[in-house]
Amino acid sequence: MKRRTNYCTIKHVFPGGHIPSLAETLLLMEKYGLDVRAVENLSYHYRRSVDQWLKNFEMHWERMHAIDPVRFNEKFRRTWLFYLGGAAETFEAAREIINCYHITFVQGHFTRRGRSAPMDRLR
Repeated sequence: MKRRTNYCTIKHVFPGGHIPSLAETLLLMEKYGLDVRAVENLSYHYRRSVDQWLKNFEMHWERMHAIDPVRFNEKFRRTWLFYLGGAAETFEAAREIINCYHITFVQGHFTRRGRSAPMDRLR
């Protein structure tokens, strides 16, 4: 199912961005010759990732600001604090709606007689 990306996110954080559904992603991967090896739903762990990004952002804000005070201004800081804080809460509250998938894939189709590829993702 195709869902519209949140307006605030598109306008202020990722202008022109779009978050494709898993189905849309897999169709495009097939179209462009990418062979899917595994799909894992990481949504249940994503809250921790976003929390860590938020912590790192706050911890390194002064260094970021010093690199380019015009670009990394107070508006930029507030926007990202709002986005990361909201993302963390959204993943916690709406796991059945928002998903974050890790897709393992290779370019082209591999066979046992053709180019070698691991039979599982642990190698």
